[in-house]
Amino acid sequence: GAETYRAFGCVDRLIAKQVTRIDCYSRAFFLGQLLNRWLSVRLDLIGASLVGVASLLALVPIILTKSGGPMADTSPWMSWLFGGGGGAATAGLAISQCMTVTTLLGFLVMLGSQMEITVVAAERLLEYADVKSEEEEHRLAAMIMDNKQEEEEEDLSAVVVSSSLPEAWPHSGKLRFRNVGMRYRATMPRVLNDVSFDVPAGARVGICGRTGSGKSSLLVRLLRLADVNEGVVELDGVNIDDEHLVKLGYLRSRVISLIPQESILFSGTVRRNLDPEGLHDDAILLEVLQKVQFTNAIAPDSWRGGGSDGDYPALSSSTTQNLLDLVVFDNAGNFSLGMKQLICIARALVRKCVVVALDEATSACDASTDEAIQHVIRTGFDNNPTKLIVAHRIATISDSDLIFVMDQGRLVESGTPHELVATSNSMYKQLVEKGEGGRE
Repeated sequence: GAETYRAFGCVDRLIAKQVTRIDCYSRAFFLGQLLNRWLSVRLDLIGASLVGVASLLALVPIILTKSGGPMADTSPWMSWLFGGGGGAATAGLAISQCMTVTTLLGFLVMLGSQMEITVVAAERLLEYADVKSEEEEHRLAAMIMDNKQEEEEEDLSAVVVSSSLPEAWPHSGKLRFRNVGMRYRATMPRVLNDVSFDVPAGARVGICGRTGSGKSSLLVRLLRLADVNEGVVELDGVNIDDEHLVKLGYLRSRVISLIPQESILFSGTVRRNLDPEGLHDDAILLEVLQKVQFTNAIAPDSWRGGGSDGDYPALSSSTTQNLLDLVVFDNAGNFSLGMKQLICIARALVRKCVVVALDEATSACDASTDEAIQHVIRTGFDNNPTKLIVAHRIATISDSDLIFVMDQGRLVESGTPHELVATSNSMYKQLVEKGEGGRE
């Protein structure tokens, strides 16, 4: 970031911003120190007052006894108060104990503060536990709770997959958008406006457009990642917006597979990332890795394996079985961007969803890796799913069956690549000539 500030001549603005932040921190820190001093002075005053009271009580019996006045009769009572006439020893013990009150009071205040912090943390956890993440899941939980006594022995899958769905659904991957609109929030403007199109089953659709045109928003709408939606999205004749028909978890785990721009891998092993639920044999997983050419991409000098205890498996040149046992570190730091994308594509191959959505999946890869990934996407899926490919490189989608061109949240052009290139004043033709697909 420093180079960017220097390039635009914003160093003074950056320094001023940092000074403002330091001032805010210093004010809070100074007030905290003042509060500590304020509390310390008052605790010391309380301790000194107790010591003074104990000292006076120790002197009262002596004063009353020597005075011989009417109050002298209270001397035995005061002597009893200090241990039955224990004298200086008892008085000294009382005073010394009072001197420790200041420390005890400070410790008590600290414990009270820590208890308040701990209770507030627990309160926040309880608040988050009650937050409904999405409307569909909330309704699902409410339905389960209402019918808990009647459905204790039923499998959750009976609730996740609606009985109203056709038995073989989804079967082909035919998509239909009808007057689709979307907002990320109710107060925000539309990012999709009256989008309608049909995608045949098994088609390879390229989606392009300039920055902010609504390319990625189509995938957001398809996956129901936004709450404010308009129109209807159908898959094989079923409205996937209806949470009573298609539950959100089922849609994202069994129907649509997303390969994002930034690969998401979990700490563990390659096997766990490919098949988290452990539903497939190792032979199938290895076949998928070979199909995506992961066995060619990885090599001993490109994998920084091993752990602190040294018991992680090393990559063997004589067998590919160890590929499934390769350790994936936090944030997959021991794999390159291309290798992480290959694992994500392999995961989509294992799941065999009827729709595969790629959101600029190769934008961070070099041209050779991009070409290899596109070859896998074209030939690697045995079930021939419908593919929606958002790309910033026109070459990535130039061989698609259909091209959708987005602009300002609207579908402005659609057709085969040859038809659009042959059309005068075509936006797709302009993108081809410029050699760009636009990022969103």
